[in-house]
Amino acid sequence: MSGRADKVIKRFKREMTEGNVAQPARVQRAAEYSPGRKPGVPRTLNDDPSPVRGDRPSESELDLEYFCRPLRGLNRIFAYPNPGLTPGATFCRHLRWLVEQLLPNRNRVCAIFIFSFLLFPFSFASPQGNDQDYSKFLHTSQKHASLACSSCHHRTDNSAQPSFPGHRDCIECHRTQYATPNSPLCSICHSDLNGKDPPRKAFPASFKESFNMKFDHAQHMSGAARPKSGCVACHSSSLRRGAALSIPASLSAHNQCYTCHTPSAQSNGRDIASCKTCHDQKAYARTPTTSVAFSYAFSHAQHSARQRLNCADCHNYTAGLPQRRQVSSTRPAEHFPTGNNSCATCHNGRRSFGGDLDFKNCRRCHAGQSFRMGT
Repeated sequence: MSGRADKVIKRFKREMTEGNVAQPARVQRAAEYSPGRKPGVPRTLNDDPSPVRGDRPSESELDLEYFCRPLRGLNRIFAYPNPGLTPGATFCRHLRWLVEQLLPNRNRVCAIFIFSFLLFPFSFASPQGNDQDYSKFLHTSQKHASLACSSCHHRTDNSAQPSFPGHRDCIECHRTQYATPNSPLCSICHSDLNGKDPPRKAFPASFKESFNMKFDHAQHMSGAARPKSGCVACHSSSLRRGAALSIPASLSAHNQCYTCHTPSAQSNGRDIASCKTCHDQKAYARTPTTSVAFSYAFSHAQHSARQRLNCADCHNYTAGLPQRRQVSSTRPAEHFPTGNNSCATCHNGRRSFGGDLDFKNCRRCHAGQSFRMGT
């Protein structure tokens, strides 16, 4: 195979430099698949003297490496501009030309196998370079999701306002792009790519990329980790709706967490200031607001401030359970006689909200498919 390849390459050099018109039929047929050919218009190698460039290359340039070399990023995979063809199509045509030159007709099956083998690694490659969307940054991309949060994020204060990382954080992976003047990569953070110190973009105010939040109620309800104000430190009981709907969210939620999770803070020798303490890229299901746990007329505002109840009077928390099941629902106990964590403990047959709690009329609390979230 190596001897035949050398002969093909030498013949290719000779025909390109001498402009040889007499070409075998197989070479002419292969030229029809060369880059730049319009569909249905056959062209010979003499019509298009070089599948590398439109001009005739010099003898020093005519080697296999220059003839078929992938460039960084697969953006322009060969050294010539070829409008209208994707990098994959360009690469495919070059491979087919080489395979047909290196193998005779009787080994066409083998040629197809080699062609597929050479093309296989590029079938999973994502286009980079100018084909990449640099208008936004995704934490969920394959490369970024595999990095530790501390690779880019460093806390120095308790500010919840995010900002773009500096060059030092990005250059570890994007060293090649940083060496390229006016690289499109710079447009992620900079509004202008000219000058030594181009202006930096303001962090998007509409940043709404979600991160999965993991929270262990059991760890936060015991010892020094328990907030002085209890559950209302995170859940606002003044809202006339279910407390579960007052779960802190968005960037402003960090202000509550940073009360304890200060920079360099540790608990039992473990860093609790890092993003990974609470966030990960794994999928988890948040309790939907259409769940039966939300679907009844109950006002936490009426039962906390006015009745002087706290969350533990009705809810239990259990360590080790999945996040959405750590805090118990009172729903199973609400339909039984007087006991702990049940409505009947206080509403023992007495009038409340203009009616008796006799569990005979379900519509006292439930109203078909649309239940009231508060009173």
